[in-house]
Amino acid sequence: MDDWPMLQKQIGESLNNVYGWIEGTFNYNIDKQKALIHKTEVKIMSSGTEVVGTTFGAVSSMALFYIFIMIFTFFILFYRKLLFGFALQAFGKDNEAVVNDVVANIREF
Repeated sequence: MDDWPMLQKQIGESLNNVYGWIEGTFNYNIDKQKALIHKTEVKIMSSGTEVVGTTFGAVSSMALFYIFIMIFTFFILFYRKLLFGFALQAFGKDNEAVVNDVVANIREF
């Protein structure tokens, strides 16, 4: 906790350096930068629940997607002999050599 004031000072100096760089590079003065940041902050705070809801929805749907992929991969690996038999029956005796070749290539992959 003794380092907190020093950390605040360093962050403040870094922000001032960034403000100065933006002003020098893009010719956008510091007051306008601070006004833009404040306006953006107000927008974010007013729609904070939307942002949280959207973020939660995106993260949860992505997590469910990966969970289902793991489950489907497990079932495909667990029932691979049954799936192989199904493929042999679905393509008939005439194409048994082709199905065996495809399965052998998949196993090598």
